[in-house]
This record gives sequence, C-alpha cells and structure tokens, in this order.
Amino acid sequence: MSGPDPAQLHSVARQLRSIASSLDEPVASVLRKYPQGSIWVGSAANQFYGELQSARNGIDQCASDLENYAAALEKKANQPAT
Repeated sequence: MSGPDPAQLHSVARQLRSIASSLDEPVASVLRKYPQGSIWVGSAANQFYGELQSARNGIDQCASDLENYAAALEKKANQPAT
C-alpha cells in the first residue's frame, strides 16, 4: 500500500495557503471603508472596534494554523516514498 500522492499533498497545501491569505479580507475591507472614528464614535463604536480586533486576532490564529498544516503537508509530500 502506498502513501498519499505528493502532488495531491502539494495541491492541498497550496489551497490551504490561499485560504489562509484571504481569511482576513472581509474584516480588513470593513476597516478600510470605515476606519475607527471615521463615521461612528462613542462607547458602542469603541466596543464594536474592540470586538472586531478580537475577531481579527482569532482569524489570524486560524490563518497561522492553516499555514502550519500546509507546511506539514509539504514536509510529508517531500519525504521519500517508502
């Protein structure tokens, strides 16, 4: 029985990296269009932007995890067949 196809592993790793690089785009788009203090001010706005930053931190962690999974797949794909 043979192991996973290296080409398939490389393909999945590329897909994971692509997903990781675009995860934050919706949030970043909101922040580009409506930077903090640009149209909404006050305690509710501060809470919103604080929660948005917390969400971004979670998104960044997910992106980092995806990058790590991609690296693990690349490593596996580059191992000699046994």
